[in-house]
Amino acid sequence: MASTGRDIRFDLGRIEGYRNFCNKLWNAARYVLMNTEGQDNGLGEAPLEYSLADRWVRTRLQQTIREVNQHFQTYRFDLAANAIYDFTWNEYCDWYLELSKPILSADNLSPATKRGTRRTLITVLETLFGTERDRFRRDRSGIGDHHLRIRAGSAQPIGAVDDALLDQTCSSSPAGYCWRRFSS
Repeated sequence: MASTGRDIRFDLGRIEGYRNFCNKLWNAARYVLMNTEGQDNGLGEAPLEYSLADRWVRTRLQQTIREVNQHFQTYRFDLAANAIYDFTWNEYCDWYLELSKPILSADNLSPATKRGTRRTLITVLETLFGTERDRFRRDRSGIGDHHLRIRAGSAQPIGAVDDALLDQTCSSSPAGYCWRRFSS
């Protein structure tokens, strides 16, 4: 991202990296739509049960929101963008999406657990894209089944922190999650 100086160096390698990031977001959105479309996503009154992976990524999302909001308050937009980039690439896409696959495909897990994972997939993606739940609607134009609309004029850059979603039992690293999950 940009440094505090005036000169910005143009680097084709960075453009390629940003293209890869957009491709990663595209694939994440496709994965979420593929696993949530026509499913019970926890929007109704049915109970939700969050797995350890769900609680971990929801906690990391809240920590990232807090960090981004602090950077916006101090006008460090480069650090805010880096925090969003790091969370999206390293935690949501690289770890959580992979950790959600066994949960969604398991036959022995409760519907509440699968519902919690689908709700988490949508919540994180909506937060990253800056969309609201009621804007995740059917596209009546026939081009696609769903689309995301960007929210304009938000009071917070990517949302407000919900301290109730911070789970202190979840490790700050996905490796800690995996170690607990597979060592027991």
